[in-house]
Amino acid sequence: MDIILYNQLSRNGRNVKFVNKLKAKLNKQGRIVDIVNLLEINDIELFVTINQNIDRFIIIGGDGTLNRLVNEIRGIDVKPGVFL
Repeated sequence: MDIILYNQLSRNGRNVKFVNKLKAKLNKQGRIVDIVNLLEINDIELFVTINQNIDRFIIIGGDGTLNRLVNEIRGIDVKPGVFL
C-alpha cells in the first residue's frame, strides 16, 4: 500500500489533479493507494508512526512541503520508503 501525501495549496491547487492521475496510474499497476492532504494532518509524527506498515510514502508538493516534512519527521525511524 502507498500513501500519497500532498499539499493542496502547492502549485495553486493544481496538485489535486496530478495526485488523482498518479493514483489512477498506480491503481492500474495493482497498487493500493490512499491520498492524504498534509494540511489535514495535525501530528505528522503520530501519522508516520501509525503508518509504518505501508510500502511507501509519496510526497507531492513544493519546497515548503518538503521542508515541513523533513523538519517534523527528523529523528523518527521511518520504515516505509519515501519518494518525492
